[in-house]
Amino acid sequence: MKTVLALRHTPFEDLGIFEPQFRKMGFAVRYLDVGIQPLCAESPLDADIAVVLGGPVSARDIARYPYLGEEIAWLRARLIDDMPTLGIALGAHLIAIALGASIQPGARDIGWVPLAAGADARAGYLRPLLEQDIRVMQWHEDSFGLPPNARHLAASAHNANQAFAWGRNCLALQFHPEPDVAKIERWLISGGSEIARMPGFDIAGFRNDSERYGPSLRKAAQEFLFRWVRQLDSHPFENMMAAASGIDRLASVP
Repeated sequence: MKTVLALRHTPFEDLGIFEPQFRKMGFAVRYLDVGIQPLCAESPLDADIAVVLGGPVSARDIARYPYLGEEIAWLRARLIDDMPTLGIALGAHLIAIALGASIQPGARDIGWVPLAAGADARAGYLRPLLEQDIRVMQWHEDSFGLPPNARHLAASAHNANQAFAWGRNCLALQFHPEPDVAKIERWLISGGSEIARMPGFDIAGFRNDSERYGPSLRKAAQEFLFRWVRQLDSHPFENMMAAASGIDRLASVP
């Protein structure tokens, strides 16, 4: 059976609606709690798909959270071999760093926003999330730059880089397509300190938007995931040269 390994940074940010979708597509799903379970015990090349989830820390804060450096090195080894990898929020930031891009601090952004197609948005798998009536959930402070040879797939009104693809099998998303809005209160409780630092944040409005946009996002996100998995290269090791122009630089990134 094919496997999905989810790198989880905090209990409330799990695979959400993606977990039953992966199981429906025939994958066995496992979690590794980064910073608690040893990442070195897990080969970066074993899982058929790796999903790097979000979390409340900054990818820039390696000094205080050394496991982030280990995770970046683990991801770099996987990405050099173009193994299927999906990064969400913090996970996308870690992928960006592993590929040589920078992470910038920005204004804290929590809410539901529409996406716009990026400069290279030819990937059909993202199209369900780009529909006019779809809103995705934002919950972040930092943002990523685009790595060399990345394809820019999506933007929003307040963030030019919402999604990029790299190689054949790597996808990084600034936004959250995966939340189960039936459990959105977990986000509000766990993120209470962040919300408290946002003067004027309308928590009731966020709850209402979650109820309003969550069901349509669920359907669009499930379609997106199905399309992304379906188009993955089933033999990545035979196609390592697809991103060859970036591999030499990637291997030398500190």
